[in-house]
Amino acid sequence: EVASGTMGDETYYRSDIDVRLTSQDDTCYKKTTYVVTGTATGAGKIGNVSISSGQVVNISETDIANGGTFKIQADGRWTVKGYTYDKAGRKSQVATGIVVTRDTVNPVANTPVVTSGTQGETGYYRSNVTVKISGSDVTSPLKKVTYRVTGTAKGANGKGTVANTTVTENQTIDTGEVEIANNGTIQIQADGTWTVTAYTHDVSGRKSAVSGSLVFTRDTVKPTISSFTRTARTGTTINVSVSASETLSGWATGGGYTYYLGTTAKSTTSASTYQYTGLTDLTGYTLKVIVKDKAGNVSNEQTLKTMSAGSKNFDYTGSIETFTVPDTGIYKLEVWGAEGGYSFWNGQANGGRGGYSSGSMELESGETLYVAVGGKGNYDGGGWSCSGGWNGGGYGGYYNNDAATSYRCGSGGGASDIRHGGSNEDNRVLVAGGGGGGCTYKFSSGSNGWGKGGSARSESDTNGDSNSSIGASNSYGGGGGGGYRGGASRSYSSYGGRGYASALIGRYFVRRGCLL
Repeated sequence: EVASGTMGDETYYRSDIDVRLTSQDDTCYKKTTYVVTGTATGAGKIGNVSISSGQVVNISETDIANGGTFKIQADGRWTVKGYTYDKAGRKSQVATGIVVTRDTVNPVANTPVVTSGTQGETGYYRSNVTVKISGSDVTSPLKKVTYRVTGTAKGANGKGTVANTTVTENQTIDTGEVEIANNGTIQIQADGTWTVTAYTHDVSGRKSAVSGSLVFTRDTVKPTISSFTRTARTGTTINVSVSASETLSGWATGGGYTYYLGTTAKSTTSASTYQYTGLTDLTGYTLKVIVKDKAGNVSNEQTLKTMSAGSKNFDYTGSIETFTVPDTGIYKLEVWGAEGGYSFWNGQANGGRGGYSSGSMELESGETLYVAVGGKGNYDGGGWSCSGGWNGGGYGGYYNNDAATSYRCGSGGGASDIRHGGSNEDNRVLVAGGGGGGCTYKFSSGSNGWGKGGSARSESDTNGDSNSSIGASNSYGGGGGGGYRGGASRSYSSYGGRGYASALIGRYFVRRGCLL
């Protein structure tokens, strides 16, 4: 029988065990012996025999005084049997004996582990999280396993259940120790940062130390972008800024912001500002951004359609060109009229310079501007074909009607203009007149050319007809320049055409080197 020991469940002890053996023979008792068998799970002694951990023990019959005790001081599960001998040499039948377990080592509670959940970075999940609770004991069976969850529910999805506990948003909880089967699982179904620990209890009455802590965040709400704006631009760069919010897990390590040019990812960074580089002047671009948190939640894509700064130049083609406005805004428009042609007859006379007009105009994305770049006036090559520059330059004057001996003055340069709302001349919003043709004889007016030139009318009228829409040419004179008011020409000198801007734009003009 067990004489003493600290018992948990029946036959399980968490201290040394004193075993007493008592024999009885009414006439001639001689001695008592005991036998101990089992496997040690810890080092120690049984009686006077030293035991090592893991040793299979079979202690043969050992004498002990009737009613005496011996100690079991080694962990393990032990079977103890006693025998009695009398003086006649007879031995008692084998005793039933007792079975006891000495277990002086605490059980182990394993650190809880996540068995399922959609993970972003380590310790961050964007779905329900399943956690396994487990423990072990080398010597005694486990009697029970418990878990404990602490934390605070957070965010829009902070309501739900934590194991068997219902929580609401911003509620702080402590479940206390809750019993669960060994290797059982619990599920976390509420957003927040949670700490899960475990304990084990064995049948000897021992309780483990608290397990390691499993700490993780459940965050099922994706971050949001409230604005994605352009902050600066040049012809080759566009700077952008993002305003975004993430309330629980924080931005992804190493870069929560990914910037796209079209569909191509350009950079992943932790910065909420970015500069796109290597762009083309005055070109429309589709910029995109997404943000990502540590749990792997990705925001909705935010798109910014914008354009680079810079300028778009148009060269002479002899026809109307177009420009599609890539972005709503205020644009600066500039036009230069074409130079008039020159004359070599009786000395050289250069054509007049074209006019210059500039203005600013607010335009909507997708609108079309029509651009006419005036053609340079022609020089006096003889014959009858000194035609004016494209877009309104007047023909050059001639000396006589004999083709063989005729000499012409230079023709007028064409106007340059920008048209809005259509490609007709009535849609012009900005015009720079062409320069008058050079001539070395005398001033003249003349026959009509086409376009929007002015008519040279007298030697004193160097501005051209203020209301005329036609270039001018005839004998002895250089051609008038195309424009809202064309240029005029006279002996050895020429005047540039005048400019025009509609009431839609702020504007200024240059004629003969002066601002008008």
